[in-house]
Amino acid sequence: MHAARDAGRVFQMVEQAVRLWRFHGIKVHGHESMPTREVCETARAMRVPILVDVAGQAQVVDMLAPQYPQVDFIVAHLGSFGDDWRAHQQVVDQLVRYPNVYSDTSGVRRFDYIVQAVRRAGPRKVLFGSDGPWLHPGGSALSTTIRAGMLIFSVEMFSYSLRSGESLFPPEANPLTMPNPFQPTMI
Repeated sequence: MHAARDAGRVFQMVEQAVRLWRFHGIKVHGHESMPTREVCETARAMRVPILVDVAGQAQVVDMLAPQYPQVDFIVAHLGSFGDDWRAHQQVVDQLVRYPNVYSDTSGVRRFDYIVQAVRRAGPRKVLFGSDGPWLHPGGSALSTTIRAGMLIFSVEMFSYSLRSGESLFPPEANPLTMPNPFQPTMI
């Protein structure tokens, strides 16, 4: 969603996406436009989280999270896809401070901040993210973190649920209830 370009029609767009297409959240790219009051109020009314790429401007979370405690904010890339360690550190602090702030691991190359986030805020506050396709998984933060003994890519990441208890996944696509296609079968 482009918060500035879509101004005045955010609620209608999100309502249609949630009700007709079963969307389970709103994504906002900070490079284009940060979440506005209209976006946050719509998320609150529709009871969906906002995934926001703050583009290194983690201070935006300090304005949004306390104003909208009923809205879950998922900060993409631990605050910076561009490897800004200051943004990573600020988001780790926000994960601890705000109960409605979460982050994901996508594109994070400084795995030590993922480890710190899990240790300080807990595994339920750090979600697995795969946005960053040109990063080789062999050297990714995820594989490095797993080798470090912090199994971020876990059932908890996929079973993140909103305070309402509703899974981010529709029932037919929930990885916890779907059959495992890689499980060997007996013939």
